[in-house]
Amino acid sequence: MTPDGSRVRIRDATTADLSQLLVIEQVCFRTDRLTKRSLARLIRSPSADIFVGCIEDRLVGMCVVLYRKGAKVGRIYSLATLPAARGEGLGGAMLAESERRALRRGLVEIRLEARATDVGVVEFYLRHGYESEGHVAKYYQDGEDALRFRKSLFAPRSPGVEASTAPAEITSR
Repeated sequence: MTPDGSRVRIRDATTADLSQLLVIEQVCFRTDRLTKRSLARLIRSPSADIFVGCIEDRLVGMCVVLYRKGAKVGRIYSLATLPAARGEGLGGAMLAESERRALRRGLVEIRLEARATDVGVVEFYLRHGYESEGHVAKYYQDGEDALRFRKSLFAPRSPGVEASTAPAEITSR
């Protein structure tokens, strides 16, 4: 357990994690999988954050966030939790971590896509403050449609209330 009593721990991915990251890709995604080479490149890239979620020191989740130089918007490219680890809060923790990292880079918004037919994933993002921004036909390799989501990383200001920069279990790509 972590000092706060949580069993969930998030850390940066390393090349030593590549074999487990490939397992997560195989188990969680039926198409559009990242390769070992792509994952290794992302781990080294200054324009990406790739971090992992662990429960009791078992690596059971991953998140890839992409950034473009000069842009104020980040993109969650991948967020995945192994089925046996779902319901432990890891997906929400990784989502919040992606938002914190984007804020540290000075970004104002984060975007992502999710399979339009995956109701659980869509509900997950809506629960975490993401807004549906549109529909993309045949987005995935297998021809399935995607929904686009966005989230402002700054809460709207209410009269007399300071703006918050705090960010508000899943498999999404």
